[in-house]
Amino acid sequence: MDALLVSREHGLVAFVLAEDMPTTSEEWAQVVAEQDRLFAVLDSHLSRHERLRAGRQLALDLNTATVFPTPPPEPWRDGADEGFYGTIETVRDWVAGLKPITAKIESNLHAALQRVTTIKPAKKRASVTKKSSRGAVLKEIEKGIANLDRWQKVAAIENPEGPQRIRGLAGSGKTVVLPSRPPIYTPSTQTGRSL
Repeated sequence: MDALLVSREHGLVAFVLAEDMPTTSEEWAQVVAEQDRLFAVLDSHLSRHERLRAGRQLALDLNTATVFPTPPPEPWRDGADEGFYGTIETVRDWVAGLKPITAKIESNLHAALQRVTTIKPAKKRASVTKKSSRGAVLKEIEKGIANLDRWQKVAAIENPEGPQRIRGLAGSGKTVVLPSRPPIYTPSTQTGRSL
């Protein structure tokens, strides 16, 4: 996918930005199949997280969109009932009509996409009764730790050129950020191995 939108107002939308308009029905079928594969990958990944399920279903709608530089021809839209196929001018209205999600689902969705909760599982503090107790304070702090903060998210998502030095105070989240980075494949010309 080229972009991913997660918001309380519109839920989750995965975008594919097409460079060219398909010129044949076979190319159109490939566009539809690509969006179907994207949906399947998202569904498979998010279904593993029990906090995103309501019974046997996901607790949110998965939305996929392919954005073209020009409007796609009407006859080819047959067989593309699910998802969005349109232009940057029309995608805004489509996104505005999507169902919202709750704050809890949004938080759990960020945690699932960032995979931070699998690095450090949240401790269960079910016995907390007083809002001012130490257990209640720790419970609130642990909710915030489950997701990357703004700076950690930037460090985890961006891939600058060349080597990097990761510095920070103890407890600042260096270990959490490093495993959540996407893998970088660099072929080595001397050893034939990937780094």
